[in-house]
Amino acid sequence: MRKQNNGFTYIEIIVAAAIIGFVLMGFCQMFIYNTISVKQAKFHSLAYQWASDYMEEIRQMEFVDIEEGNWASQTKKLALGKQFTRQAIVTDEADDLKLVEVEVSWQGVSGDKSLKISYYITHVE
Repeated sequence: MRKQNNGFTYIEIIVAAAIIGFVLMGFCQMFIYNTISVKQAKFHSLAYQWASDYMEEIRQMEFVDIEEGNWASQTKKLALGKQFTRQAIVTDEADDLKLVEVEVSWQGVSGDKSLKISYYITHVE
C-alpha cells in the first residue's frame, strides 16, 4: 500500500517560518532605519530654515546696528517637542565688512547636532 502525502511535515513548516521570519526582520530593520533618517532630515531642514530666518532678520538691519560679538542665544521648540537653540556671532572683518555666522544646535537621535551658516555683510554708501 502506498502512503498518501497530503500535507507538510513539521520540519518543512519550521524551515518556512524561519525563512519568512528572517525576511521580515530585514524589512523591519530597513523601515526603522528609514524612519530615523527621515526624522533627522526633517530636523536638519527645520534648523536650516530657522537659521536662515535669523540671518535674514540680521541682513535687514542697518549696518551700524549689527554689533560685533556673540549675540544672545534663543531657544525654541520647533517640532515634536524637540528643542533647538540658535546664536549669531558677528565679526568685524574690515571697516565696511562683517562676517555673520548663525549656528543652530539640537539633540539628535545619535547625539548633539548643529548647523552653521555664514554670510558677509558690506556697507555700501
